[in-house]
Amino acid sequence: MKKVLSILLAVLMVASMFSVMAFAEGEAEEVKVMKKYAGGTSANSYSYREGRPNKAWKVEYLNPDGRGKAIIEGINKDVASGEYAAYYIYIQGGSTTAITISDIIGTEKTPVYIEITEGLMTAPLFASDSLDTKAPAITLEDCEYVTLKGIAAKSSIYNGIEVRNCKNVTLENIEFKNVGYTDYSFPSTAEDGTETYPDMDTTNLLAKGSALLIGEGNTDIAVIGCKFENCRAGIVVDSTKLEVEEEPAPAAEGEEGTEEPTAPVATSGVSITGCSFTNINEAAVILNGADDVTVSGGKATNVGTLTEAQNYDGKAVAVVKVVNSKDAVVEKMFSSYNVSFVNFENSTGKVRFNVSDSDGAGKIGEGVLVYNNTFVNASALEIATAKNNIFAMIIGEKVKVADGEANCYYWTSKGDKNSIKKNPKFANAFDGMTEGQDPIDNYRLSTESACLGAGVKVEDDMGTTDFYGNEIGSSINIGADQGAGAEATTEIVSDFVDFFNYIFAVIKNFFDNLFA
Repeated sequence: MKKVLSILLAVLMVASMFSVMAFAEGEAEEVKVMKKYAGGTSANSYSYREGRPNKAWKVEYLNPDGRGKAIIEGINKDVASGEYAAYYIYIQGGSTTAITISDIIGTEKTPVYIEITEGLMTAPLFASDSLDTKAPAITLEDCEYVTLKGIAAKSSIYNGIEVRNCKNVTLENIEFKNVGYTDYSFPSTAEDGTETYPDMDTTNLLAKGSALLIGEGNTDIAVIGCKFENCRAGIVVDSTKLEVEEEPAPAAEGEEGTEEPTAPVATSGVSITGCSFTNINEAAVILNGADDVTVSGGKATNVGTLTEAQNYDGKAVAVVKVVNSKDAVVEKMFSSYNVSFVNFENSTGKVRFNVSDSDGAGKIGEGVLVYNNTFVNASALEIATAKNNIFAMIIGEKVKVADGEANCYYWTSKGDKNSIKKNPKFANAFDGMTEGQDPIDNYRLSTESACLGAGVKVEDDMGTTDFYGNEIGSSINIGADQGAGAEATTEIVSDFVDFFNYIFAVIKNFFDNLFA
């Protein structure tokens, strides 16, 4: 009898397991992905076409005016139903008018994707030489859980994209080219043979020239894998234009007292990841009164060509310029041949695990932790707090560190607590631009480097990985490379040459200071 009961129990357990699996599979089948396409001008053009890309919407259809209002209401109704795991809207390019995309409310369960996919268009979104307005090419406002993806704005437009009052919005794989750009680097030749640069465009940056402006009122905005080329400025995150009513608003009829004015929400929680910046006039990233912004990964080359302009006013130009902002993080970037890498003014934050190759002078004030960066072929640097950094300077160039520990100083006379004054001995070429080699790989530490294990713990949370993707363990290296050391692929400079160059640098610095 017991044997029969055991068999029956086993059968019931198996049947129960299969019923649970079937229920789970049934739930999975209920999860749908909505893909919407439309075309033409007829009333039926706004239609569902599951899996059949017919003709993509023109992006103008998402304008809130006219037919766009009904379309947006339909999108939000579908999202609110909870029937879909994702909601895709495919759009078509070739617009010659500025576009506003507003009031599209996705959810964490059903995010909305607005994108251009392969085969749906052949021209950039803005293909003409200019728009018929000086407004931003695209204004994204009052949206939630929306991703704008795969859009190319590759023409001479006045302003790129502006984001206002949005939450949980992502801008991914967007290409910007020739946004507000002026080529100051090539002078014109007059009849008498003299060379003159174009006059600097003194138009306020926030009025002209930012490829991507993230204004006030935004929360949790992600910018991923975007490309910026020939732009006056890449990404501007600005929260300084907040306005509060001077007088309290009157109370509603029948109520006592007055209502307190409501201040707009300052932008916070912006992440900029894996973006590239080439030939930028003013700055790749500007943070102005914006808190809790992280700039991570990506490359920047030839930022700051404005310094070539006639009548340049001498203001700081940098790959990342931070002004009046709190808790800004700049990490894992590769910056090469720029006027300056990072400038912090009246701000707090961290600069860590970056590689700066052949950049100009930079200034980072108090309240910013600068650690585990590799500065190579560097010009003058002025840093308040620096730990675990490699300063491989151009011979004779200076680095000023007010509070330093465990830094490596090469070709400069500066030193501090637990510092190293010698060649960091990189595993690869030291010139930064070896033919056929990615310069990013030039600055891994060799197995002979004295920087291995010579760093100190700077803070409890130093992140999980370094510039090269190595895990950050208990043993800390000096510099951006936290690996165990690689075999050298190029000849390492001898200690004798190092010593000669060091003495030369000390003498030069002495006379520079003497006659300064």
